[in-house]
Parts: sequence; structure tokens; C-alpha cells
Amino acid sequence: MTLTWLEETDDEFRDLDLTQLDVDQALVNITSKFPVPLWSYTVSADCHRCHFVRNQEIFRNGELLLEVDSKFHLLWRFYKRNLGKFTDSTNASDFICQLSPDVGEFGVYDIVIDSAGNCNVHTAHEPVNIYWPLVIYIFLIINLVVIFMGIRWAYKRFLAKPSSNTCPAEARGTRYKHRLRSVDTFRGIITIIMVFVNNGGGSYWFMEHSIWNGLLVPDIVFPSFLWIMGICIAVSVNNSICQKMSKTRILLQILKRSLIMFFLGLFLNTIYGSQFKTLRIMGVLQRLGICYFIVASLHTIFRRSDIVTPPNPLRGPYQDMLLLLPEWCIMLTLVILYLAVTFFLPVPGCGSGYLGPGGRHDFGKFKDCPGGATGYIDSLIFGDNHITKYATTTPVYDSQPVDSENIFGTVLSVVHTFLGVQCGMTILVYSQWRAKVYRWLLWGISTGLLGGLLCGFSKDEGWIPINQIMWSLSFVLVTTSFAYLAFTVCYMLIEVPLVLKRIGWNGAPFYFVGMNTILIFIGDELCHSMLPFHWRFGRMNTHFMLLLENGWTTFVWMLIAYVLYRKKWFFVV
Repeated sequence: MTLTWLEETDDEFRDLDLTQLDVDQALVNITSKFPVPLWSYTVSADCHRCHFVRNQEIFRNGELLLEVDSKFHLLWRFYKRNLGKFTDSTNASDFICQLSPDVGEFGVYDIVIDSAGNCNVHTAHEPVNIYWPLVIYIFLIINLVVIFMGIRWAYKRFLAKPSSNTCPAEARGTRYKHRLRSVDTFRGIITIIMVFVNNGGGSYWFMEHSIWNGLLVPDIVFPSFLWIMGICIAVSVNNSICQKMSKTRILLQILKRSLIMFFLGLFLNTIYGSQFKTLRIMGVLQRLGICYFIVASLHTIFRRSDIVTPPNPLRGPYQDMLLLLPEWCIMLTLVILYLAVTFFLPVPGCGSGYLGPGGRHDFGKFKDCPGGATGYIDSLIFGDNHITKYATTTPVYDSQPVDSENIFGTVLSVVHTFLGVQCGMTILVYSQWRAKVYRWLLWGISTGLLGGLLCGFSKDEGWIPINQIMWSLSFVLVTTSFAYLAFTVCYMLIEVPLVLKRIGWNGAPFYFVGMNTILIFIGDELCHSMLPFHWRFGRMNTHFMLLLENGWTTFVWMLIAYVLYRKKWFFVV
């Protein structure tokens, strides 16, 4: 039996071999008793303002068996005649009925159209519960964490020698020669999420990037890395200035590191081929390199040689912002320019202000306008041969791809990184943890509310929808809100003396991973289909088996990070 006990179903049903279905697949059997042949049309509920697409003809007293993807909720329509490839007609002379069946993995469903044109859906074979494997998986992780904490407590209680250094991190001054554990811990958490979702995430729908608008788990990963990089820029530049390093030397180091990141990313783009005619230019490390160069250079140029800390940490509420005033002016200018280009740049054949994916979106009015100004600028600079050939929008909208790391989206990625610098400046300016936490909570709540207002607290209907591919302003604000709030939790648990004394958590095991993030990212890209990171057993057509494999991959990289940490080996760009 191919299916695991956690997603167990009958091997055969009505002479149908259900074990041959892939993960998130179901069978729909359409039976027509209508006196004339019918045509079936479908559209994904995720396809915003899209026409229905023609499937197949259903003969009189005939049946049609279809394999459907249960991950995408489908709307079905049946017509008396062929209305072409696309239609949205509800003309009574042609229209029979519309259905919206809730289809689940490995289920078998009967759609019956009677002689009077009434349509009904029956569940002939119950689907499996795809979330049981996830519940078991989370339960196992919780148990492992409890065991780890128990072993650690026993070691500290009975074996470890007492330490004389009880002074908390923030009480040892503001030059921050050491690394903040909370920063590396937060980076480690995001890295683990990255590895898990990049390797499949158990094939759950919420572990994949949003099709176009919206926000799912993978969408928070890259913006969190940019934001964390901003914190590191503030601390690193501060340390360099405290060491009396000239700004020219700092700028040369920034240039060197930026070029290394960019070309490392470019080399990773050649894993599956190095044909220059079709080489993708942009990527994750490339965007990181560009953002690092711009933000770190600006911060170095405008950085004062001293930081004036307010006499009372609860006074001077704008001190950390005032020190960044020239940079804030530049960032606000970038936001205005980005919005002006997005909404007012005339795109040939598309007009201005289009924010959709093209293809079937908006009933095909902007078929050849993927991403509006964003896609146009990318195509103009790199050409269609040097951008990604696949996008999450393609299966649903049948549209041309928009590069997820497009060059125009880098403009607001720079702003994203700078918002991390703002957090880093708060760390440097204020010595009391309460002053830091109050400000971070205020930033987290205010950016989240502002982002929600821009998107109208909806997926598709706001002024500026949350969109990871376009790197929209609402996306920047909402993911910045997440970063501020999540980091505040890490900081409270690890750096605050009162909490640290009660919990005693040092950030492990996430801290070890956060110390070697770039190495893990590059290694995961290179070893994407190699043992011992990946394995296959049978068809791998259940969430349980995919969770086991993806969880194993994540565990192996965590183990490697721990070994490297123990050996004091860190990959630094």
C-alpha cells in the first residue's frame, strides 16, 4: 500500500487505483442525463476577476472523469453549447448551473446533472485529512524540544561549572563588540523556515508563496532577512567608527561584500545551466547585495562620529530617528518615486497603474502586461531571456512570469532594509530594555496598521494590495511589522535580565543556525536533490511522507550548523 496510515484510503474504488493520485489530487466524475451534450467550464477561486475556461464536452447520458487539484478551489459551470475557450456568460439560453464543490485529497466526487438541468454534488469516497500528519509532526517537534530542554537543564544543574560572568549583554556598554544573540536567534528561526519551505514544506498550500496578492508563510522569509541585515548594518558601521576606521575604508569594505554577494547569487543561477543567452541576472543574494550596498553606504556617509544618548531613556523619544534624518528623507523620496512610477508610468499597450499579473486577470484585458510597470521595467533592462521562466501565477492566471527578485522591486527592498537600520539604531541609542521594547512595539503596531489600511485589510480590493512579487508598499509595512514584533519576542526572551533569569534560554538551537545563514542558503541550493539531505521512498504522494523528508532536510542543516558552531567555523562574506 502506497498511502501511509496517516492518510490512509482504499487502494481501489470503482476500479480506480487511488494510489496513483499525486498529493493534493482528487477525482471528479461528471454524469449528464441532460437531453443534449453539455460543456464544462472551470475557474480557480484564486484567479481574481477571471473568465471560466473550457474543459471538455460531456455527451448525452455520458460520463467524464477528471483529476483535479484539491489545493486550488474550483468553480464549475455547465453550458448547453461550446462558448469558446473562455466565457463568463450566464445567458439563460446557454447556462445550466454553477457548482463550487469542496474537494479534498484522494476523494472521489460525483457531479450529476439530471434531465431538468439540476446539478448536484455527492461525495462518493471520503477524502483524507491532510492536516493529521502536520499535527503529529508538530507534536513530535514539541516533544523533541522538551527533551532537549530537559537535557540542557540537567547538564546545567548537575554537570556545568558555575559562571562568574552574570552581567547581562546590554549592561556591558553600547559599543556592541559582541553579537546580539537575539538577532542571530531571529535570523536562525527565519533560516529554518526558509530551508523547510524551499524544500517543499510538506506540500501544504500555506507553505507556498502567494499566487499573486496575499501573504503566506514563505512570503515573510526574504523581507525578514533584509530587515535583519539592516540591524547588522547599524551595529557594524557603529563598531567600525568606534574603532576609528575611516569612512573611505568602510565604504570599500561595503563595496567588496556587496560584489561578493551579488556574484555568489549569479553563480547559483547557473546550477542548472550556464547559457549566457538565458542566464537569469537577479536573485536573492543579488538583491541582498544591492540593498546592502545602498543602505550601508548611505548610513556610513551620513553617520555621525558619536551617538548622543538621552540622559533619561524614556525621554528623547525621537533621538534614534533624528540621527537618521538624512537617510529618512532619502527613503521617503524613494517611496514617492516608486509610487509615482507604479501608478503613472505609461506602459506600452497596458496604460498606467495596472497592478495585476496579466494573463487571464481582469478578464484578459491586460493579458500581455504581467506586473504592470514592474514587469515592464524588468523586461526593458534585462530582456525576457534573463528573468525567471516560472512564476506562481502561471498555473492559475496563464500569464507570463514576473521575476520575484525584479529590479524595480529592489527600490522598496532598500527601504525595507533601512527600516532594519532604524531598529539597530534604537539598540545603539537606548540602554534600557524598556525603552527599546516600547519603541519596537510602537513600530510593529503602526507599520502593521498602515500596511493594513493601504491594502484595505483585504486580499485584492485595497488601494495597494500586499504583493511579494511586486514588493508593494503594503507588503513592506506588514512584513516589517512582523519582523519588529517577532524580534521583540526574541529580544525579551534572550536579552532582558528578568526574563532571562526565569527562562534561561540562550536561543539554541536557532542561534547556531543564525550564525551561518549564508552557508546554509548556498548549501541548500547546491544539495537540493542529494543524499543525505533528500531521499525518496515510493511515490511520495502523501503529506506525511513529504513532511518526513522536508523535516529531515531541515534537521540535517540544523545539525551541520551546530557542528560548525562548536568548531567555531563561520562563513562570512
